[in-house]
Amino acid sequence: MGKVVFLDIDGTLIDFHQHMPEGILPALQKARDNGHKIVLCTDRSYTGIYSWLIRIPQDGIIASAGAYVRSGDEVVSHHMLDQEKVRELLLLLGQNDITALVQGIHGRYTVPENQKKVLGFFRKIGLDGDRFLNGITVVEDPAAKAALESIVYFDKTGSAAEQLREIYRKQEGYFHILGSSLGCGLDYSGMFARRGVSMASGMEELLSYWQIPSENCIAIEDGPDNFDMFRYAAFCIAMENGIPELKEMADYMTTSVENHGIARAFRDLGLI
Repeated sequence: MGKVVFLDIDGTLIDFHQHMPEGILPALQKARDNGHKIVLCTDRSYTGIYSWLIRIPQDGIIASAGAYVRSGDEVVSHHMLDQEKVRELLLLLGQNDITALVQGIHGRYTVPENQKKVLGFFRKIGLDGDRFLNGITVVEDPAAKAALESIVYFDKTGSAAEQLREIYRKQEGYFHILGSSLGCGLDYSGMFARRGVSMASGMEELLSYWQIPSENCIAIEDGPDNFDMFRYAAFCIAMENGIPELKEMADYMTTSVENHGIARAFRDLGLI
């Protein structure tokens, strides 16, 4: 039986400027030709994934850190948030001056006063927020939007750490906090997701749908947003550009995203 390779997107498959090194697309296609499956994994919403990425050789997608799972054209699962719970959390974040962005299957939403703060956060860490986020819709009441999946928060100075912990304590019966693919640390950015929903739960749902045992799965990652991918996968590969904690958990380390890390890992593992 072939392997199922769960691939993080930002910092693994592509760099943080939306560039995919030469040789990666042929490696993905060759692996599929050899009987293996490719799954794109991201904390982005499905509609927040660049359209050109969705068209690359792949068999499935796990988006919004496990809230949305797709096999080809079939939606395997979609775990949506209760709108009143979203409204309550946004109120707490706003009262503590913590910038929030709400993600759903139909888009990404924020209130007018937060748009500049979100883009300012990205400028501060050297990224083009408009391109990275792939669009933000400014609305008066993000919680009123349909099919919401997660709430991303940003704190430019990290000074609201204590308030974040208190907010989490109040909400932990329904939400849990995941790290951000930006790798800034939970004091600066992260994601409130529905409790019980994670990248690992998405992996499990997709493997069950395909009737493939978990011992056949490989995870390739670089950042702190989905440690549970490594906790779930049978074999774990860290990118050279990844964070130290992830490298310590890995079974193998490949070269950086800029140095064709995915193609190198596929060759070393005998997938191509």
